[in-house]
Amino acid sequence: ELQNLLQGVSSWNFDVFRVHVVSGGNALCYIGHHLLRDGPCQALNIEGNLLVNFLLEIQRGYIATNPYHNAIHAADVMQTVHYFLIQPELGPYLRPLDRALALIAAGVHDFMHDGFNNGFHISTASEIALRYNDHAVLENYHVAQSFLVMKNSDLNVLGHLAPDDFKYARDMIIQMVLATDMAKHFEDVALFKTNILSAALDEDAVLVKNVGDKKLLLKMILHTCDVSNPAKERETMLRWTDRVVEEFFVQGEMEKQLGLPVSPFMDRDTIVLKKMQVGFADFIVSPLFSVWAQILVNI
Repeated sequence: ELQNLLQGVSSWNFDVFRVHVVSGGNALCYIGHHLLRDGPCQALNIEGNLLVNFLLEIQRGYIATNPYHNAIHAADVMQTVHYFLIQPELGPYLRPLDRALALIAAGVHDFMHDGFNNGFHISTASEIALRYNDHAVLENYHVAQSFLVMKNSDLNVLGHLAPDDFKYARDMIIQMVLATDMAKHFEDVALFKTNILSAALDEDAVLVKNVGDKKLLLKMILHTCDVSNPAKERETMLRWTDRVVEEFFVQGEMEKQLGLPVSPFMDRDTIVLKKMQVGFADFIVSPLFSVWAQILVNI
């Protein structure tokens, strides 16, 4: 059944939860291996066993008891990134290496997430908030911890790249993961409209003119996929909503215990769930997908 499920990896309505169950909780490993084993492995100049070891280590670093920010979410984002990467409009602009980097960034983008958001880390002056000076605390942490994993040569998926390619790869992965910080959302969407959308609407223009445009494109792909739950079919969307809300409530309870103001939407006693869902869909997800819909025919 697992092989059958993986055959559907290019579908928008791919069932990542079923893969999670059938694979015995190894969705990130199986999906990651399925997507990276051929072209991307060649682009990275690595063997399949190095890839498997890396994916196992990354999967282990996700906290399975987090209702939302766990390895299933990472696998889901990776699969959704794959869906974007195979769209024909983007084909001419992405090298095999770029595709590999986008998939790796998706796999590690919430690595070692503890289930609490940046605001909580900052207001509790957590160790990582202090380390990253309250700036994109978790995003910095996820990507730094991922590169620490790669210090081990047996796990270094970027270790066989030429020096220039390694430098490029490291920069791209850092920028993609940092772009998953919601604080960057409106600024990045505005840039995306100015640089990429305007080119898509002008039939004489090239979609990606330079490496800066490519970086912006890849950043927006990962960010979009990270918030894509409301754009999935209803049943899937509701499962993710239950999970994210459960994680919010855990943080809300902790904030109450610590005598901190409870963050928006995190108070189990006062939340208006519909309002939260509709707000996120209307203000964040819908405008983002309407930009993509003008660039890609299959969105």
